[in-house]
Amino acid sequence: MNWKHLSRISQILGSGLVAGLLSWLVWAGAQGLVGVIQNGRIVNRRGPDVYMSDNPIIFWALSGFFALGVILMAGLALICLSHWLSFFRRSNR
Repeated sequence: MNWKHLSRISQILGSGLVAGLLSWLVWAGAQGLVGVIQNGRIVNRRGPDVYMSDNPIIFWALSGFFALGVILMAGLALICLSHWLSFFRRSNR
């Protein structure tokens, strides 16, 4: 086995690992966002919590910011997944 094959194997493993990790993070972030919306409370570790009934504008602004982060992470996961899948197409062999 030469260095070209080792480089290709490491690219395949790295792309798959990054796509899997980002997908897991998207899943965890989406679950957290659903929990925040269901409870109506954003837990703030360093200050008072943000409740939907007390500050609806701040609550929805922060929830939208969190949702945007989850969506962007999902897009990055799809890019990594498409890169990983490109190694298994016939034209690339």
